[in-house]
Amino acid sequence: MKTRGASNADTDLRLSPWEFLKTDNFTPQCLLPEQSNKILTFMSIIKEAFSDETSSFEEEVNTKKYKHYLEYVILPMDLSKIERRLANRYYRSIESLRSDSELIALNAGLFNEKNSFICESSEKLKGYMNIILSNIDNQV
Repeated sequence: MKTRGASNADTDLRLSPWEFLKTDNFTPQCLLPEQSNKILTFMSIIKEAFSDETSSFEEEVNTKKYKHYLEYVILPMDLSKIERRLANRYYRSIESLRSDSELIALNAGLFNEKNSFICESSEKLKGYMNIILSNIDNQV
């Protein structure tokens, strides 16, 4: 792990929040580019086919419009952030990507009424993402 002030590129190991919890036999690695590309393709298909359910999660929540959002949600997440992270090879495992996709539904539940359209849509999105990620995970 890179320490503050260290500048050697060989020691620059960026850890995602999920990886701080894993210490035994941990070997960080990124998802393969082919995996990331497949996930991005499937996400595009899901967003187009189920736009009614996914459109609310495509971009970050407008905190100027929803002024109290950050009082309820500590770690905002949206599909555009997941897509950027995939494109930049941020994710080292399917599970860390799954955590981010589940965070969308968790955040929706924290800020919105439990039976609202947005919460129901977030649960559907979570299901779609789990199908995609299970499919990718089984191919590894």
